[in-house]
Amino acid sequence: MTSNQIKQAIDNWARNRQDSGKVLTYFEQGDCFAFPYPKYAETSEFIHAYAGVLEDVLYFFMVPSAYDKEEYVDVIDQYTTVCLVVKNISGGSHEIPSKEAEARMKAWKEHYTEWVPAQVDNTTYGLFQAFNISNIDFEHKDGTVVLSLGLKQSASAQVNFDADLIVINGAGKQLVYDDFTRSVPPFGTSAMSQNEFSLLPQV
Repeated sequence: MTSNQIKQAIDNWARNRQDSGKVLTYFEQGDCFAFPYPKYAETSEFIHAYAGVLEDVLYFFMVPSAYDKEEYVDVIDQYTTVCLVVKNISGGSHEIPSKEAEARMKAWKEHYTEWVPAQVDNTTYGLFQAFNISNIDFEHKDGTVVLSLGLKQSASAQVNFDADLIVINGAGKQLVYDDFTRSVPPFGTSAMSQNEFSLLPQV
């Protein structure tokens, strides 16, 4: 995918993310994706996961924060992993217990059709545009990890749940779930200020 197509897809999501009907048709395509971790990402503190839609197909675009800068925008395809969203992929601090991870993923599957319109209609920021993921969540940097959408209960949420993106690291037959992840907007901290996300459309 070209840099222009990546930017167009992210812009398409930004323009449509407040349309509950369209968003629900995108999420019907799936809730998880595979991310082959690239070597060039190792020097970044964070990985930015942008939602995007091109030709009505839902993707996440994974960009290491070291390259999510204005000077790379025109060649961003060289530093972006394009991940197709699909329905299912088998396979201490930032780690979360498997029961909690599974509960969040189950909550997405069971409640996203009600959560999306509630989030769009009843919150200040509406639906997420991207996720900020700590690089330490990617424990196995020599292969592919799976990321799955989830919903986590939060006392600070304006509706019942906050959106979540869970990193699933496979260690042999044991799965390890990691979650140093925040959805944006809202922005705020230096690691999540809007100017750190150079691919978001300027409004």
